[in-house]
Amino acid sequence: MSRDTLTDTESAGGTRYSEGKPSGWWFAPLKGLELIMPVATAGAKKYAPKDWLVGQSYSTLLDCGMRHMIQVMHYGVEAKDAETGHLHLAHATWNFLALLTFMALGRDDLDDVSVWDGVTAAERDSVDAKW
Repeated sequence: MSRDTLTDTESAGGTRYSEGKPSGWWFAPLKGLELIMPVATAGAKKYAPKDWLVGQSYSTLLDCGMRHMIQVMHYGVEAKDAETGHLHLAHATWNFLALLTFMALGRDDLDDVSVWDGVTAAERDSVDAKW
């Protein structure tokens, strides 16, 4: 790509061709991510550090995330998981981040949720999905 087709996005005087690239990291909720990392570490010890990257179905991640969110809704944002002692909200967020990661990676093979869109009870047996 030639320089004359790029747009200089830097306003402080230097040159930076960042148009169309992810931005906003400087105002992202990084402090909140610090609360998620103990959950990731607990999972790494319980399973294996990158076990989740092999794949987890969308329904598993949604179910696990929502189970933790239900605890938050019942007991408040400070509610903690009995097994790990970490915030239920952090557990829920980890599951939803994992789901977003698989979506961003195009892991359609893990999507066992969308297959049910518009399926009636009469059509259920013709759908190739686990139920």
